[in-house]
Amino acid sequence: MNARVAIFVALGVAVFACANSDDAKRSDLLDSGADTYVPPEEEDVGVKDANRVDARKPDASKPDAGHEGDPCTVGLSQTEACGKCGTHDRTCNVGVDGGGGWSAWSTCTGESTDPLACDPSNTPTSQACGNCGTQTIICDPSNCSLILDVCKEPVFTGVPACTPTTKNFNFGACPGAREGRYQTCDTTCKFGAFGACEALAPPVQKAMAYSWGNSFECLVGPDGLTGAGAGVRCWGADVNGELGDGVGDSTSSAAVPKVVSVSGITTAVAIASGYTHTCALLADGTVKCWGGNSLHEINTSSSTAVFAPATVAGLSGVKRISASTTYSCALLTSGSIQCWGQGPSGATIFAAGGAPSAVPNAIGMKDVVASLTDICGIDASGGVKCWNDAHPTTPIAISGITNAEEVRMGNGFGCARIDDGTLKCWGVNGNGQLGNGGNTASPTAAVSVAGMTNAIGITMSANSACALTATEDVKCWGYLANTGGNVPVLHPGYPQDSLWVAMSSQKIVTASAGNGFFTAGFATTSVPTKFPVF
Repeated sequence: MNARVAIFVALGVAVFACANSDDAKRSDLLDSGADTYVPPEEEDVGVKDANRVDARKPDASKPDAGHEGDPCTVGLSQTEACGKCGTHDRTCNVGVDGGGGWSAWSTCTGESTDPLACDPSNTPTSQACGNCGTQTIICDPSNCSLILDVCKEPVFTGVPACTPTTKNFNFGACPGAREGRYQTCDTTCKFGAFGACEALAPPVQKAMAYSWGNSFECLVGPDGLTGAGAGVRCWGADVNGELGDGVGDSTSSAAVPKVVSVSGITTAVAIASGYTHTCALLADGTVKCWGGNSLHEINTSSSTAVFAPATVAGLSGVKRISASTTYSCALLTSGSIQCWGQGPSGATIFAAGGAPSAVPNAIGMKDVVASLTDICGIDASGGVKCWNDAHPTTPIAISGITNAEEVRMGNGFGCARIDDGTLKCWGVNGNGQLGNGGNTASPTAAVSVAGMTNAIGITMSANSACALTATEDVKCWGYLANTGGNVPVLHPGYPQDSLWVAMSSQKIVTASAGNGFFTAGFATTSVPTKFPVF
């Protein structure tokens, strides 16, 4: 082929390609619904292709659609779902050029008024939940109700996801009885490696986080266990304002209780309850009380019930509190003891009434406990002294006790925890309250509790006592449902990281470092269950 022929062929191919390009452009524009493409030469002379579809007119072969003002068949109308199961509509009206054009959609009407209703067109398909988990969200278009799938949390080698920053404490592979290793939950909700062995933080001594009265109970929140302070929740009877939420409720009872947060308490580190009143020790060393006040248990000039916490005037620098049926006592940092209300011996131990008054000859004390019959405390030498009817001003020393760290009282008997982990008790013993294997009373001489060598905490109710051991066991004695009760017996099932132990006349309560609050009955066959109030 000579050069002239080659050039001609190339030009022909180019012309054919350009023609096909124009056809393709027309086809693309028609398919996209844009205005029909008109080549410049046709536009100049007004020539139109009779076989070409004008996209500015409705296509009778397709349903009408489009935006406001778009072409449509005059007289048509449309109704669509909108919002939360509502509807709106529009019509095709005659325009100024004589053709049809869609009106704007009307206002959405008939939407669901349910505050939980969702919008099917504007609802996310998933959301974060639990510990680094996700759950599918579906908005049912038939009734605009949310359908949430179960939260799917990650699992790491068979271990469920954890809550970030929480810690797990393991006692294994460490030499000390109260040593263990921590592992921390990271931002991916996975526990990291265990750290080096270290001592578990000691329990908050003599700062009970649980208290109970006549048909009501109160509990300090988790932060209160570390001394950082927290709120208080109470439940049960509320005729005299026992729940401290500012409003009494005669319908609340021990059988059908309401659980409420005590008003204005945010930094409690200890709590103590009498028959119908409760007092909380705050982190700043002040005390607030609420509830029954017929004998000035709340430290007010009036004897009417107090439904919200009131500050006990004249008290500061308080480091321990204790309460009995009709009075309360506070141990100050100075080592003195101040009490208010109606004491066990009327006005002979301290002046009855609302203002705190000093317990005589209480000097350099390290602990205090109030009971129906006695006010007892630990003196500077570690001995135990008690004030009662027979000894209202000069306390009697309980023999056989030295180096005591904690003292508690039941009805007519008391126990002290010694710094070597042993326990010694004195008083009545008809139900084995002294834990020494017998039933002979020992009014003023302490006897050793059988088998107790590693106690780190002690608690008492009317006729029973329990101790928490260094190995996180709970052992109890006295008036128990499952044994004769005159020696400590193991109550199994509590988490092996308990910080303290407390009890009422019917239950034992412990605080677990990682799992929360647990409670069980005296019988060792009763299974501890998690407290539902926090």
